[in-house]
Amino acid sequence: MIPIFEHGCTCALVERKDRPGLLGVAVRGGRFVCPLPEGYDGRTSVTQYLGYVLVAHPDLPPLKCDPTVGTAVLIDPHHIEAKPGRMRLRTR
Repeated sequence: MIPIFEHGCTCALVERKDRPGLLGVAVRGGRFVCPLPEGYDGRTSVTQYLGYVLVAHPDLPPLKCDPTVGTAVLIDPHHIEAKPGRMRLRTR
């Protein structure tokens, strides 16, 4: 189960120490940095949306991050449309 974070949590893209040049997502109060797969770059955006930490990229699938364990998992694009600067649920 992925935890739901309070509205207004601070999340940001960071460069990974284990693999310089690749990105990760850090959340204030989270235990770990969530490593992002290769391909996520400077066009990547990260946001907190409806209590979840989401990553969007114009050319790659959206991800949902869990900084309590340090994972980033794919989101089914049938349920959410994630574009940089904009997130929209497709289902209720």
